[in-house]
Amino acid sequence: MPRPINFCSGPAALPVPVLQRMQTELADFAGSGISVMEHSHRDARIVSLFEETESLLKSLLGIGSEYRALFLPGGATLQFAQLPMNLLTAGACGAYLTTGAWSEKAIKECQRYGELSKLRLRRHRVTPKFHHDRIGAFRTRPATFTCALTKPFTGWNGLDHSRILRFLS
Repeated sequence: MPRPINFCSGPAALPVPVLQRMQTELADFAGSGISVMEHSHRDARIVSLFEETESLLKSLLGIGSEYRALFLPGGATLQFAQLPMNLLTAGACGAYLTTGAWSEKAIKECQRYGELSKLRLRRHRVTPKFHHDRIGAFRTRPATFTCALTKPFTGWNGLDHSRILRFLS
């Protein structure tokens, strides 16, 4: 039977050889006799696995040595909390472009940790343009970070977020 194509959000379909290697190493990771899930996060094999994974990811994405890649459990809601928890400095605020349900969830989470300003972007009926005067007013407060959340791959109703973020920076 051919494998179905997975278009679900979240995890993507993995190649069969990857699944087969995972199956083998689930019971015996790197010849240790125990599962990768049973090892301590301080075990040399696991530390090596983390280092190799980070190195490969940074190489793939062209990320320099001055940055670290963090592998964190949790879904979107956890990420919404981590953004203000780690980037929101005293006396500053988070700046959010709100385009729908996901950005509203991020805003709600940020409100638990500090102040924020938000700008709701709406698509013009005929052309996908935004109003610079509204964004200019939005910029009056210094922000520690700017967060714009959109639907994956599609942008938001045709708006060019990179243009908006350049304007805000």
